[in-house]
Amino acid sequence: MKHYTLNAAIHGAVRVTAIFRCYTPASQEKFSMKKSAVLQIVLIACLTGCSFSDGVSSDDDTVLGSDRDIHGCIGSAGYLWCGRSNQCERPWELAESEGFENNSEQFDAYCKE
Repeated sequence: MKHYTLNAAIHGAVRVTAIFRCYTPASQEKFSMKKSAVLQIVLIACLTGCSFSDGVSSDDDTVLGSDRDIHGCIGSAGYLWCGRSNQCERPWELAESEGFENNSEQFDAYCKE
């Protein structure tokens, strides 16, 4: 591969050196093959990464929010049954609105039927 150096004065003080490479058809073909190989490796890596599962079974029938108890309260959303109000309540919200300490003992004592 041959290199040619070109010196040029820009604005009278700065000298810029540019290197121009002369490519032969054979070197262009090598470059094209390397570029193709790199693209193939990247494509394979992307496709391989997409094929791995995240460990969650696809045949799992559990739907978010489907964990209702016998009263219909959704536990994953923080709801528990309160017999006193006769509805599903979030303990921390009920503790704040009714003025008791937010813990399970206080909630159970307040919601005791």
